[in-house]
Amino acid sequence: MMKLLIVEDEEIIRQGIVKKVANCKLPIDSIVETGDGISAMEIMENDTPDIVLTDIRMPGLDGISFIELAKTTYEKIQFIVISGYSDFDYARRVMRQNVSHYLLKPVNDKELKEALQQCIEKISEQRETTKRLEQMDMNQQLSEETIRQYMLTKLVQQGDIEIGDKEKWNSYVETLPQRVNYYQTIIFKLEPFQMPLRSFLIGDERLVWFAIKNMVNERFLQAGIAGLLFEHAINDFELVFVVGFERQEQTMVMEQLLQAVITDNNHFLKLEMTIGVGSIVKQIDHMQQSYQQAKYALCNRILQGTKQVYEALVRNRVERRLLLTEQDEEMLLYWLKNNQYKAVNQWLERAVLSIAEDKSANYFHLEWYCMDFYLLLRKYLLKETNMTEWLIGEVEDLIQYIQSASNVKEVITRMQQYIHNIQGYWHSNASTSDVMEEIKQYIDDNFHEPLTLQSIADQYFIHPNYFSRRFKERFGEKFIDYLTKLRMNRAMQLMSETTMKIFEIAELVGYEDAAYFGSVFRKIFGMTPKQYRDQLP
Repeated sequence: MMKLLIVEDEEIIRQGIVKKVANCKLPIDSIVETGDGISAMEIMENDTPDIVLTDIRMPGLDGISFIELAKTTYEKIQFIVISGYSDFDYARRVMRQNVSHYLLKPVNDKELKEALQQCIEKISEQRETTKRLEQMDMNQQLSEETIRQYMLTKLVQQGDIEIGDKEKWNSYVETLPQRVNYYQTIIFKLEPFQMPLRSFLIGDERLVWFAIKNMVNERFLQAGIAGLLFEHAINDFELVFVVGFERQEQTMVMEQLLQAVITDNNHFLKLEMTIGVGSIVKQIDHMQQSYQQAKYALCNRILQGTKQVYEALVRNRVERRLLLTEQDEEMLLYWLKNNQYKAVNQWLERAVLSIAEDKSANYFHLEWYCMDFYLLLRKYLLKETNMTEWLIGEVEDLIQYIQSASNVKEVITRMQQYIHNIQGYWHSNASTSDVMEEIKQYIDDNFHEPLTLQSIADQYFIHPNYFSRRFKERFGEKFIDYLTKLRMNRAMQLMSETTMKIFEIAELVGYEDAAYFGSVFRKIFGMTPKQYRDQLP
């Protein structure tokens, strides 16, 4: 069930939006409407919506203030902003609140439907993740340690302990002091590693993780600090430590301990570890807040490198500098309009590197700058074409990529990819419908090649995330599922009609690793390639 709240002070426009939403025929079960931000907050207290579609200019409490206030309590709500003002500063301020979409009045039917559809998909994915965690939590076949990992992951991700969880939770907190007055979340992020590693052989991954956790626990136990250490159930190469303190003064030795953990891992295992520290909270139900701040703190490794300890990073406490001036905007728009893409790329690289070189800058400054640049491109494209998202995706795509980047160079490369797409699009002069059919035909003809989402995106000047969404929307299945089906059908045909070896068939249908081909085949058909061939008449 999806609930939508529409906040718009002009009655005629509001009713028009209600009608447009109804015509979208999306799975929205409830639409509530109001004319200002104050009444919207009152409505949300009684019945929290999944999606809020709000205007900017409203009496009493304007849209930006409304979103800022709402997000302090309702973090999971998806916000779509509509405005009759194409002013760049408004878009910039709004996007810094991590809203999902920014639409201009009069609202285009197609853009509204796409924005709502993407919000619904994201909410559905969040619900599916929650459901999966709960199912795994209740699965009796799982080991006690796995159940513990998933339950604690749910705590730091969602910030709540359900009634059914409390009994299990009480059994896990026995290692904490009896009188816990303060809690803190610490994230240990390891750079991806492969086996063999040092004295560990292939297949010894669990032993490596045991060694890492043992080093962390030993350091903290020596300092008399107890906590709950667990592997994040979803995020790879991430350990989470929920620490409990009786007195706040106990946190004074924290930085020294964490530096020692980094040194231990680097010395004994040659692993790169970065640590993010969340703020101290007084209630276990607020662990989500501490965890999120630790996640943002970890993002500072993009600017300042790995093997360091980064303190809690809180968005609304960071100074909001003017990173993209009016003069910058005018210059960049001039270059874009005159096809001077090399100048744009060079300027972008210098600007991002200057943020990295600024010792007082943190991750949020980088994120805000990239968002400003994204919005500038969006402003330019909206006047030139109806394929804006095709070329640069949604702002959420950008934020997710930045947060997953390892360093500044990766961020620069992604931002410059936007310029590459724009330049290529003008030369190709393609339309969305023509390109989607062309891409599908290209996949049909070349499925035996090492195709990926990114390689397709590079060739057709399209944002990979947007292409993934459009492909599923157009053809009813994910790109990777469609590609796998083509390969598996051809593999079955070759096994039936030839005497070729399995590894030769794997290579012919696009898999360099025969073992991986076999695992994919078994997952789809429930038997190995050899078993399939043996049962043929």
